[in-house]
Amino acid sequence: MAAALRDPTCEVRTTTPSSREDADLTLWMLHELHYRGFDDADDRAEWDPRLLEVRAGLEADLEARLRDRFPGVPDDSGDLAAMIFEVIEKFEGASVSGFVHRQATTEQVLHLMRVRSIYHLKEADPSAFVLPRLSGAAQAGLAELL
Repeated sequence: MAAALRDPTCEVRTTTPSSREDADLTLWMLHELHYRGFDDADDRAEWDPRLLEVRAGLEADLEARLRDRFPGVPDDSGDLAAMIFEVIEKFEGASVSGFVHRQATTEQVLHLMRVRSIYHLKEADPSAFVLPRLSGAAQAGLAELL
């Protein structure tokens, strides 16, 4: 897949990736083309029909896996928001913040901070799609408006 991102003439394999991890990584890479992209990716890769076809297949596979894992999730006809709040209210698992507060080692806290910093960098992208494509003063000025 990486070769197809660099060279639009490269053959794109449309077969299923060999592992779930490969599928998830490939899907992330294809989505990333629409955000910050990759320094060595060809600009045309973002809208390459072959890559969009691969992405659509991976998205369908991911959706099927999620629906299998969480049966009963309504499609467009149900109240998804109410269902999400119900799941959250019933959740009895461990709290990440509680664990960090009471038990986490320094290395675990640092790891969490590294992971969360990436998450927060990406979190605002969908609401301000243009921000990742700008830099410097233009990016800062637009960020202030949002």
